[in-house]
Amino acid sequence: IAPNAGRQGRRASQLITAVLSVMPNLMTQNISGKFKEGPDYGYYGFATKGLVAYARLGEVVYASARRQSQAAQRILMVLNDADPAVNTHYNYDLLHAWQQHAEKSQRVAEVFRFPASEKLIHDVMDPHQQQQRIEYVYPILISLVTGEP
Repeated sequence: IAPNAGRQGRRASQLITAVLSVMPNLMTQNISGKFKEGPDYGYYGFATKGLVAYARLGEVVYASARRQSQAAQRILMVLNDADPAVNTHYNYDLLHAWQQHAEKSQRVAEVFRFPASEKLIHDVMDPHQQQQRIEYVYPILISLVTGEP
């Protein structure tokens, strides 16, 4: 759900990752101040070294997808078209790379999109989010996982 594989695009993400990897670890809440939204138990920022590791993992997954089929029999990528934190174009590139290999390996790579018109927030799962719409999101996710309408 909402894979964040390079918010600014691949090239920009690679450049930002390279710069952050040689800098000391910084906590983003010290740069931007405390986040005003979200539950009390989280969302106070991220360590830049953690973001570097996450970005590098995304690059490894993307490079692997260009060479071979995914290991899982089925991948369902769930995207939120209203999510400002996720670059959906990059995610579609990843999905298409898997799909090119999927036919030969009898694996499935597909996508479900929550439409932008629903105006969902980034964290569609946490019921403690102030703007959460679990009454809309949860039944759809359960149906996607179980295969039942």
